[in-house]
Amino acid sequence: MLANIAPALGLQARLVYDQPAEDSPLAITDWVLLARDAAAFDAPPLAGRAQLLPPDPSRSLWTDRFNDLLEVLRTHPRDEFDRLRNALRARFAGGR
Repeated sequence: MLANIAPALGLQARLVYDQPAEDSPLAITDWVLLARDAAAFDAPPLAGRAQLLPPDPSRSLWTDRFNDLLEVLRTHPRDEFDRLRNALRARFAGGR
């Protein structure tokens, strides 16, 4: 989503994947960074870690009239919700 919005705002988008040491209390994270100048990603500590994040034409831009949080989540909660709802309906339909 941010990769689609960035060009319209004159920004560069990069992805930084952070995986701390196994014995670290920190969590694995993905960061999307935006900058006006791509050179900002060439300086430490981002040098060599910030990967180009190209726009994805299959994703819609968010606007005031269109926004869908479920579409952008990595998992598919809508599918999971529908599966769970259908299973519950089937389970309790026999009791009616």
